[in-house]
Amino acid sequence: DGAVQKRLTRNEVNDLAPLWSPDGSLIAYETNLDGDVEVYVMTASGGNPRNITNMSYANDHGPVWSPDGEQLMFYSNREGSWDIFITHLDGSGVVNLTNTPDVDEQTPVWRP
Repeated sequence: DGAVQKRLTRNEVNDLAPLWSPDGSLIAYETNLDGDVEVYVMTASGGNPRNITNMSYANDHGPVWSPDGEQLMFYSNREGSWDIFITHLDGSGVVNLTNTPDVDEQTPVWRP
């Protein structure tokens, strides 16, 4: 009913597009805390925020959880045009899924 609310981030920037992990233990979101837009993950209580995309010259948006909660999909302009990428929660294993330099893709959706 909205009676109990808790502020999870405390900074002067934009924290947007929050999304619960499938098991409810984590929240992925995008923020411009670092000067560009990055995808962060924090605990459901708001603790331990960490940048998982960490690409200072690009903007990374729209995190979407994999069904098992082990990976995140997002869109980014890190290779010039807007493409859809996937990464592990520690930021390793980033893969460009679309890789289409002449077409922009955004707002991914994960389907089982």
